[in-house]
Amino acid sequence: MKALPSIAFNEFRGSAGDVTARVSKGRQVLSARTIPSKDKTPAQAVSRNRLSKISRSYKKLSDGQIKAWAALAEKMKGISTFGQAAELTPHNAFVRINSNLQMVGEPMLEDAPAYINDVPEVLYEDLWISPDMIVFTGLEQPSEDHVLVFKMTSALSPGVSSG
Repeated sequence: MKALPSIAFNEFRGSAGDVTARVSKGRQVLSARTIPSKDKTPAQAVSRNRLSKISRSYKKLSDGQIKAWAALAEKMKGISTFGQAAELTPHNAFVRINSNLQMVGEPMLEDAPAYINDVPEVLYEDLWISPDMIVFTGLEQPSEDHVLVFKMTSALSPGVSSG
């Protein structure tokens, strides 16, 4: 919520309770602090617990294991921002690999796996989605060693979903 104070006020800044005053573009703005509902869906609780468990496991690794994860992280690619892939930390690599393993019901890895190659991008011609079915056409399997895994959840709200 934003409100402009009356003409009786000069510029002021600061917070009092849940209200913060600031100057933006030469105008005085008051804003109320939002209060999260603290409601979380069962899926959020499962995801947070999984990530928490994986992070706690990373803290228990030996120096040698962390060095192995660091070597693996140097070869892995992060999300591309402005055309340049982000560098991963050993912790990022550990969490990425183990969260994917946990998602498909596999046990966590403490020792870094050997780097063989990057996981290829999923190639397909087209896809159709209906409430009962997802159909891919022209789906290419890069090799016999690769398996495509889908994770699907219900929509977060009537207007929000995540793929």
